[in-house]
Amino acid sequence: MRVLPGGRRGQVIVMVTLVLFAMCGIMGLAVDLGWAYFVKKSAQAAADSAALAAASKAFDTVGEGGSYSTLDTPGTPVPCSSGGLGLVLLEGCAYAQRNGFSDSGRQGVSMAAGAYSVPVAAPKVGSVHYWVTARVSERIPQLFSAVLGNVLGGASARATAVVINVEAPGSLYTLDRQFDYGNPDGGTGNDIFVAGNSKITAGGDVYLASTSHGESDHYAGEGRGSGGGVEATNGGVFIRGAGWVEPGTEGRYVPTLENGQRDGSIFKDPFRGKGQPPPPPANGPRCAVPLGDLNTYCASGTCGPGNYFAVDKSGQATGDPLVLSADVRFGAGGSCDAGSSNPGGFGEYVFFGGFEFAKTTSTFEPGRYVLAGARQGSPPTLWSIDTQTNLQDNTPLQGGQSVPNTDAGEIFIFTDTNYPRLWIPPEVQSLASQLKFGVSDLQAGGAGGKTEINLHGLNPDHPAVPADLKTFSPTVFWQDQRNSTIKYTPGGYIDCGQVPETSPGCAAGYSIDNPKTTGITNGSPEMNLQATPSTHLYGVVYQPRGAWVVFQGSGTMIAPMQVITGSISLHGGPEVILQPLGNPIRRQVVALVE
Repeated sequence: MRVLPGGRRGQVIVMVTLVLFAMCGIMGLAVDLGWAYFVKKSAQAAADSAALAAASKAFDTVGEGGSYSTLDTPGTPVPCSSGGLGLVLLEGCAYAQRNGFSDSGRQGVSMAAGAYSVPVAAPKVGSVHYWVTARVSERIPQLFSAVLGNVLGGASARATAVVINVEAPGSLYTLDRQFDYGNPDGGTGNDIFVAGNSKITAGGDVYLASTSHGESDHYAGEGRGSGGGVEATNGGVFIRGAGWVEPGTEGRYVPTLENGQRDGSIFKDPFRGKGQPPPPPANGPRCAVPLGDLNTYCASGTCGPGNYFAVDKSGQATGDPLVLSADVRFGAGGSCDAGSSNPGGFGEYVFFGGFEFAKTTSTFEPGRYVLAGARQGSPPTLWSIDTQTNLQDNTPLQGGQSVPNTDAGEIFIFTDTNYPRLWIPPEVQSLASQLKFGVSDLQAGGAGGKTEINLHGLNPDHPAVPADLKTFSPTVFWQDQRNSTIKYTPGGYIDCGQVPETSPGCAAGYSIDNPKTTGITNGSPEMNLQATPSTHLYGVVYQPRGAWVVFQGSGTMIAPMQVITGSISLHGGPEVILQPLGNPIRRQVVALVE
């Protein structure tokens, strides 16, 4: 065997050995980094689900408008294994475990929460109702990189979810779907019907939930006459799915229509899940009005809070309308015929039998006004106003236009005697079954100040607004969800037989597009509003899906207003300008912010 000069046999083995050590270290580092990345992503998914689950549990427990102060509020992290957590945060721990992480061994899971404070982990979120921060970690044994002395590594993740208010962006929500019959002008599946030169000008988005596009000659939007249309000056006009407008009217929608929209929250009732505004407290003052003459009954010119009903000469309740033929103020203080003005208060009123206003000025101080059914007419009429009638509150117009109210505002609830939790005076109970849903009719006369309406919805920031009403701000008119062709659940969801009612699924034979119906056919779900320069409403006009609103009049009606309804019709050539609201509808939602 020949030996090379210098005797350097085996050098290659040494060099290869040294290189192998380096290669193994690099390979180990790559493997460990890859594994750490995988664990990190898994931990983040677990933290996200834990935070969202706990915040959702809190929201489901409290509900819209409830108090979160009674829930878990440990401001600093508490381990899931400590045994010191309540049901809300334990829900988060359970979701972390379902995603592969528990508070034991090499893994750690902890939860922190707070009510009505800023979450430490996401300080830029602002004011929230409730927040939850989940922290998830895992120590990772090192494999190949242990050659370099790395025995243990780790991965951790953090997530924060909040219950927070968001503003509903639309100016006009038309909720009827393709199989719904609500609008008698356009028929099944019609959301917007514009006659003549009538026009809607919205300061925000316009939403049409119907997918009708010509079936049985019905469309989501229909028009008659040579002009008129719908314009969203600071938003868009959005139609769900394949919905479309009557051929030849496309150019009347500005900006260009955007159909093909997926079925999301913009096409659902913004008040879903909130139930309905509760009535005044039970056992309020009983105000028996002889022959229904409010002016004689309230001789001082001020009617106080109470339950009003007409009686005959013998004192028996009649169910007849309450009549006003001279100016009167509905005060926020006092009681019945001894009412008093109290702009800083909040009056509680229920009227049985309906209202008739004749050439008067009626002033409504802040309060809850329930019109609990009527029996005259087919369908009955809850409001009947004559020309030269003024309905106003404590916030005067400025420059002929509505301005935000600084007081508590008003909410008018149009319903019948079966409204949930409504207290009925003993004198009225025998005829309560005769007092039915009625048309809400607030139109009379024309332009030029013959009839003027200036009312403001609830102000959510005013301390006089009862806590049980704040979540319905800034509603000014609320139509009972039961007065509709479409059935709602008691909790305020569309009823498609789901159990529980918040479930996204429906019972066999039903769907969200084909829900249960009420069988109402008498026209009572209709609301008529005076669409003239003399109508000024500040707030939300609400009707459920399956109800409809008719704007009748001439000239230009300008109102800072959001309209929620099943469908809408315009007649007489008015332009209804829906200006943006300074305090639009707010919904509580659960959102992941970190």
